[in-house]
Amino acid sequence: MARAFMSPRDIDRHLHYALLNQGEVGVLHDLLSRKADPNMPTEHQEVPLAIALERGSYCACRLLLVCQADPTAASVQVNLQPARVLNETVCQSSSLVHAWASCDMPVVLRSLDEALFEAASIHDAALIGLALSTIDVIGGDSATCVLTEVDSQGNSLLHVCAKGCGSMLGDKEHFETMARLSVRVLLASNIHVDVRNQAGETPLIIALRRMYCSDFVNCISDPDAVMEPARILLESRAEVNQVSPVTNMTVILEAASLGYILVCNLLLDFKADPLLTDSCGKTAIDAAATFPELNLLLRTAVLNRSYAELALLHQGSKSTTRSSIGEHDRVTQVFSMHHDEPCEVGEVPMFELLNQLDIEDSYDGDWLSLDH
Repeated sequence: MARAFMSPRDIDRHLHYALLNQGEVGVLHDLLSRKADPNMPTEHQEVPLAIALERGSYCACRLLLVCQADPTAASVQVNLQPARVLNETVCQSSSLVHAWASCDMPVVLRSLDEALFEAASIHDAALIGLALSTIDVIGGDSATCVLTEVDSQGNSLLHVCAKGCGSMLGDKEHFETMARLSVRVLLASNIHVDVRNQAGETPLIIALRRMYCSDFVNCISDPDAVMEPARILLESRAEVNQVSPVTNMTVILEAASLGYILVCNLLLDFKADPLLTDSCGKTAIDAAATFPELNLLLRTAVLNRSYAELALLHQGSKSTTRSSIGEHDRVTQVFSMHHDEPCEVGEVPMFELLNQLDIEDSYDGDWLSLDH
């Protein structure tokens, strides 16, 4: 559902209400992304940061500080004496605000790193950009931060973004846009699109695996949005035939073995090869044998590409090079999958090839999507 329109003053009031009632951080992200003023006082002249500080909300304090809340104003309004420090969270919050007020760079940079990972996980592209800009302004290096910072599992910011579902922002209508923008902001810092974490996994592998989650797919109404950020990673030239270090399968073979037609369809759009085999010689088509619709999709994609290869082999040049021999053998192998006896491509009439599979109407467009 789209977010209801609110005036700037209403947005500020909602921010005050959320802080006073210790609302979820996701609500605060949403309001601040809609240009809520982090320094606008309440009717009682209390600034938002002071409200978060009094309630000991470390995450809210950090978010407000990154969004340029004034730490000095909050420190003046709230008596940060030891007697007021009632618990550990209040202590952490007060230490954080004091560090920002006194320009304690190590603490400030650490809190900015924390904010970056949080923003990446919920696809808050605006906050990612703001945090990176702040790092540069205070003398840090945002590009180095994106390239080197990892979480406790060795995941880079791009991995965290790929894994995140963006649900905290609560705006499903703009899920696709937020995911794409977040990836683009991170890639602009020259992080490699296929960077690997401690487990050897790339952001694409993690993004595709998230698409296996039925809860995630069901909560996103737009089918195109479900494909993000996997699609933007592929558009950014992530390796489409990469092998998962967990299963030792190509990503399309892994998806086919589990019957995930949505994932396979996305990978086929970016020319994934269903004929690549695992260590046992099994292809994605073999793995999808128990999933008729998926099996048909994969076979159709292979035949589509084979027609394009066939056209290239017979487009006037009769010279036989090493590469053309390889392409010829590959096309022969593909067409032979649908015959009892091996055959030469030149012996198979085009109309016979077109009728080898009972192509459903839903796949008509696939026959037109030939490689050029």
